Amino acid sequence: MNWGASTLAREAMREFKFLICGPHQSGKTTFMSNVVETFRPRQDFPETDYEPAQTADEFGTTEVAPGLKYLFYSSPSPRRFDFLWEVYAENCSGYVFIVDSTQPETFLEVRYALEHLLNYRSVPFIVAANKQDLPDAFTHDLIANALHLDSSANVIPCIAIRKPSAQTAFEVLLKRVTI
Repeated sequence: MNWGASTLAREAMREFKFLICGPHQSGKTTFMSNVVETFRPRQDFPETDYEPAQTADEFGTTEVAPGLKYLFYSSPSPRRFDFLWEVYAENCSGYVFIVDSTQPETFLEVRYALEHLLNYRSVPFIVAANKQDLPDAFTHDLIANALHLDSSANVIPCIAIRKPSAQTAFEVLLKRVTI
């Protein structure tokens, strides 16, 4: 193997890292699978009676052009893994916070993650207000208010099961990232 050529190729490759986080069952896996080319889903242990047994992250990549690649990481949901967020946030170009628009009881968890990550590393972000196709979905303005955001401009209506919707939401974030 020619290690020198590999090193040169890696140096020429520009990579941008994005972190996707949100509560359990908010749509992180679906969102990520619809915005990446290659996807490695997490491996879960069986769920217990008291808590989802999510134990690992998910990873995906998209090669945008020769020499330009996006790396996507999805963090485990439960707060017991929040100590990992700073590791994920290192060298991150942007955050996608997924919120289930029909589950207002989870908005506090999203707000906690948002505040924690932005205090650690302030980068462009969006809140993908998922499940906007359901009749009981909260509007993006109400979600922005619940998350204590100054503007609803960061809350993007989304239907993660529809690939164009997930991609459109991610494109909003890309416009805010310096590439």
